[in-house]
Amino acid sequence: MKAAPFDYVRAADLQHALELLAQYGADAKLLAGGQSLVPMMAMRLVRPAWLIDIHRLAELQSITQTNDAVVTGAGVRQRVLEDTFSRDGGVSDARCAIHANDVIDAHDTHGTAQNQAAAPTLRVQLALVAQALRWAGHGQTRNRGTVGGSLVQADPSAELPLAALVLGATLHLARRGASGAADGVVQRRLNASAFFTGPMSCAADETECLTAIEWPVWQGAGIGSAFDEVAIRHGDFALASAAAQVQLDAGGVCRRASFGTGGVAGVPLVFPQLAQRLLGQQLDDGLLHSVAADAAAECDPGSDPNASSAFRRHLAEVLMTRVLRQAARQAAQRGAQRTPHAQPPHHRAQ
Repeated sequence: MKAAPFDYVRAADLQHALELLAQYGADAKLLAGGQSLVPMMAMRLVRPAWLIDIHRLAELQSITQTNDAVVTGAGVRQRVLEDTFSRDGGVSDARCAIHANDVIDAHDTHGTAQNQAAAPTLRVQLALVAQALRWAGHGQTRNRGTVGGSLVQADPSAELPLAALVLGATLHLARRGASGAADGVVQRRLNASAFFTGPMSCAADETECLTAIEWPVWQGAGIGSAFDEVAIRHGDFALASAAAQVQLDAGGVCRRASFGTGGVAGVPLVFPQLAQRLLGQQLDDGLLHSVAADAAAECDPGSDPNASSAFRRHLAEVLMTRVLRQAARQAAQRGAQRTPHAQPPHHRAQ
């Protein structure tokens, strides 16, 4: 099929995009990477009268790194972030900023050393995001797909929404404000737990644009993470997925934990109350399986020709057990490297 007729406009900057959203409202859709929107338009599942192209907006392209958070612009392409993770080198500054266009320019010689130097720290700080990206679609779709587009699309089987929930990411939204507002823009922030409202549905208003994602960085040593999923073919929508991040002290005791699953409900799920059971405990296989089984019991997946509800629930249990085990193993290896003078963090579940 072909998309229904629509008008196209390329936004000159973020302010222009917000003005267009305010003008056209529900009749408009933002085009960033288009890897989900364009196929849906071709199938006429969505029929915007106006398509507002924001993929070249510089305001949405930065990656900012601090000690306690990494902020990625909503327009950063998944491949750019993936390439940033894969670069070698070390980091010396506590804070640096990377422009997405610089990161992917293999022939750029200005600022390359700084960009390469930042990558390993990003890879460590956002290890779970890096692991999730390996499962996101295919290389071709990641070349165009954006970080923010995946979150706004709110597919319950998608990888980045699950990672955002497990890490407790904060999403920055903007809309055109009244004439008295600073820069004519009104901004608000939402935690990922309040952002995903249903299948392919999020809390962004029809006049709002997602501008950035703030990924919290866990502090201290002994942090491990893991992501896994099962699909009919690699790159297909996951039948079920799971993600976990844990922190252990030098004695192997869990100090912090967060885990969840995707593809088994209308939104990705996290289990902060069950994560509490891991705190202060040695993470043996029996405990991890018990917690994962209780989490799977809270899931109510649907059935389709690819998998029954019972099979999806079973997959969720197996995958959550697996990622918790893998994250704990990685955390134990890193916790063993902890310096003897370091103070362990307080018990905390996310």
